[in-house]
Amino acid sequence: MNSIEEFIDSVELTASMQDKLRQLALNPEVKHIVAYQVDGKPRVKIYSEDDVEFDNDIIASWSNGKETLPTIDPMTASKTMQAVELHETDGISVYAAAKQLGIHPSAVHRAIARRADKKLCPCCQQVVREGFQIDPSVLRKKAIPV
Repeated sequence: MNSIEEFIDSVELTASMQDKLRQLALNPEVKHIVAYQVDGKPRVKIYSEDDVEFDNDIIASWSNGKETLPTIDPMTASKTMQAVELHETDGISVYAAAKQLGIHPSAVHRAIARRADKKLCPCCQQVVREGFQIDPSVLRKKAIPV
């Protein structure tokens, strides 16, 4: 991720949070800004050290340029969505799927409830929000075009 604007555009954040992140990016003590998906919502962590070990479930990152962060595969499903898939395709219980992936079962239950009767992305199975469209050119090959 090259600029803070690219980072902000890649994560769904409130306008006030976007402004705070722009200000933080100007602070020379801020080394990294990283976004994670927690219970279907983006969460942002700020790091002031270069030598930081990041979790694997990063959805977006920004760095002040002194240190490069791991490359993020935007097509990797969140742990919650992986648990939903395990539950729906393999027929295992929500509790077992959540335990297998190290998340709380309530996150899986909420994700299932959010998806009920809604249009889903054929690639990541996330809910496609009203007013948004799926760009078929960026879908994984195993996805079925809409």
